[in-house]
Amino acid sequence: MTPTPIGQGCTDGHKSYGVAIADAPTKSSGSHIIEGGSGTIEPNDGYSSTCQFDSGPRAGQVQHWERSTPGLALVAIGQGCTDGQDSHGIAIPDPEG
Repeated sequence: MTPTPIGQGCTDGHKSYGVAIADAPTKSSGSHIIEGGSGTIEPNDGYSSTCQFDSGPRAGQVQHWERSTPGLALVAIGQGCTDGQDSHGIAIPDPEG
């Protein structure tokens, strides 16, 4: 098996195709819910607010929204995302910093 960049196409070599997603986070690499049960999702948790569009008016573009953006729904890396205006793509890791 060859590692594939997150968000890129992948195959099992037997005519099945898909999109590479991040490995599932483990307890040792950080939990999705911080202690105290606040439900806050932390950076580098397997979720993203960055979309790489592959269809619609913004095809080929990448958009990052701040996690504090009102109404923003985080998406699991590698899952489908949209700008709500007919552009669709794949969630990629948020930029660092």
